[in-house]
Amino acid sequence: MVAGNYELDFKLLVNQEFVNAKLKSLPNVDYSHVKEGFIFVNDKIANKDNLTQIQANGLFIRFMQRLALMKETQIEACGNNMENSLYSAIKVL
Repeated sequence: MVAGNYELDFKLLVNQEFVNAKLKSLPNVDYSHVKEGFIFVNDKIANKDNLTQIQANGLFIRFMQRLALMKETQIEACGNNMENSLYSAIKVL
């Protein structure tokens, strides 16, 4: 049986470390002046504790590339190793 409208939420594939890095890369948004017709958006400056949005997106792309290029034996090995960064993604799939 084939599902015609199957969807996959890629956010469920990444590990918590990546999610935390991505959240730290998001800009600070100040909505306190929205009634006056504007908001403030302050991009975070990259330092040792946080990434820029571009860097965080690049990590996600590399993560997905690594996952897509794996051979079946590598997938099985990662699926049996909780220390592997791909473990949670493989278990979700």
